[in-house]
Amino acid sequence: MVQEVLEQIKAAEDAVEEHRQQAKMNCRLYEEQKQERLAELRQESEEAVEKVLTDSLATQEKMLQLEKEQLLDETKRTEQALHERYEANKEQVIDSIIERVKDVYGS
Repeated sequence: MVQEVLEQIKAAEDAVEEHRQQAKMNCRLYEEQKQERLAELRQESEEAVEKVLTDSLATQEKMLQLEKEQLLDETKRTEQALHERYEANKEQVIDSIIERVKDVYGS
């Protein structure tokens, strides 16, 4: 009878040890799964941040290109207006000089 009790205790201890090892293995597997999931989430997060930055840079580049084109157009219009004023004033200045020369030296 004592032998049976000892055998039952030994069997119970073995069962407990087996359960402990199984629980330990389950914990390791769970931790590995969570680590893998965490790595996946980090990767997804990094990719999302990279996409946002890429999209933002692309948008900024488009805006800068548009602004550049607008400034070039404005510069072209300003140059044209200045050229037109120059031509108009040039004729007036030439006419004015001719009139002064006529006044000073006669016609």
